[in-house]
Amino acid sequence: QISMGGKQSKAGRVYTSYEALCKELKAQNIAGDSRVVIGIDAKGDPTHERKEYEAVPDKLNEMNTIDTALECAGYVVGTGLTCPYFFGSDEAKNQPIALRPTRGATELLARYHHCVGSQHVNEKPLSLKPIIDQVIKHADQTRQFHVVLLVIAHDLDPSLKEENQAALKLAARYPLSIVIVKTGGSPSKHTLELARAKGRFFDNVTLVDFGEISQIDEKKREGFMGLACLRKVPSQYKVLREKQGYRPPAEVAVFEDANWEAERRYQESLLSDAKLLVLGRKIPTGVVRMGHGAWWDAENKQLHYADLLGKHVFIYNPDTKTNTAINVCGHAAFAVSDRKGAMFVATQSGIEKVDGLDVSKVDPKKKPGDYWITKHCPIEEKVKSRFITCGTVDPTGKLWVCTGDKEFAEPIGGIWCCHGENKVTQPLESGLSHIGGMAFSLDGKKLYTANLNTN
Repeated sequence: QISMGGKQSKAGRVYTSYEALCKELKAQNIAGDSRVVIGIDAKGDPTHERKEYEAVPDKLNEMNTIDTALECAGYVVGTGLTCPYFFGSDEAKNQPIALRPTRGATELLARYHHCVGSQHVNEKPLSLKPIIDQVIKHADQTRQFHVVLLVIAHDLDPSLKEENQAALKLAARYPLSIVIVKTGGSPSKHTLELARAKGRFFDNVTLVDFGEISQIDEKKREGFMGLACLRKVPSQYKVLREKQGYRPPAEVAVFEDANWEAERRYQESLLSDAKLLVLGRKIPTGVVRMGHGAWWDAENKQLHYADLLGKHVFIYNPDTKTNTAINVCGHAAFAVSDRKGAMFVATQSGIEKVDGLDVSKVDPKKKPGDYWITKHCPIEEKVKSRFITCGTVDPTGKLWVCTGDKEFAEPIGGIWCCHGENKVTQPLESGLSHIGGMAFSLDGKKLYTANLNTN
């Protein structure tokens, strides 16, 4: 038996062989959902003279080295595409250097030999932050579970303790399993403490002392390497699915129409309630496809907001914790109310009024379809590319509206003031493309907006 870099996690299952671990990986379909990213310490082995190899040696004499660790990583990388990176050299600076993707340990080792000679050692302490930031980008783009194999020959420096801890803590918010393989000697006390540090969302770090694996018989070494690196993966994957709501891309429905991305995100949102962040508290508000146009009613102490894709507007009362939905039968950009308690919503038909509703006396028992929507004030009905982006109410009760181009490209939008029914004829400000976030100063003398196209 080997210690595998420290104490066995109490939460995870202890596997007696790599074959037993493989059965669990297949049972959870982790192999089909995962990708492998490898970060290689570009400083190289401190006890061996660095040189550029032209081919893979038939047999490596050095045992506890990066070469041997990569040679034994066949069960970890598998036969799929692996994304290797160099980090920690002068050339890498604060960004990892991407190598050409490889398949299998033999090709990975050849790529390492071909490129390692061009990396120059620096005296700066080794930091995990650059490579972890890069892997987080991989996870964002692919939405897949990643096994991140970091092969290092130098211990992590205590001077970068906070930086490395923050990087590993951030990685715990993503479907990432970080495996640190230490070659050239046993891990230092600081490296062990960093791997076992608490405060992360889940135990996302596995530390492997390759010195122990290198002493095993060569025929069994690869299996022990796979077992040591992947032993925590089944329990990590289970935690991500059950507690963090992770879903592999294969389980997310993909539609063939042009709006497949919006529909996919909508299908994902149905599995968990959307949240409103109110005064630092997460409040369940029901399913929302795309929240838009949040507006605070200071007089009634309620939050009005719209579901741009779901064709609903909402009134949320934080005191009673009630959330009233109103079906407006169209894409709603915002919902505001005047001093008399009347609610106005912006749809593609213009400004519309919710009949029979007094926002100061909202009945939470009513259903979304119990309200009638009537036209209040049309805005540029003949301009098909016009899109109402946002709106607000000034202290006197006047309704202010911003319009823009649907593609946010042409400067055809403007700022409008609605004094009453059918009173809007000309914009007060024109030639705008994408205005958002309207708000008045407390005295009502200044109107603040943001032009999103010009930053």
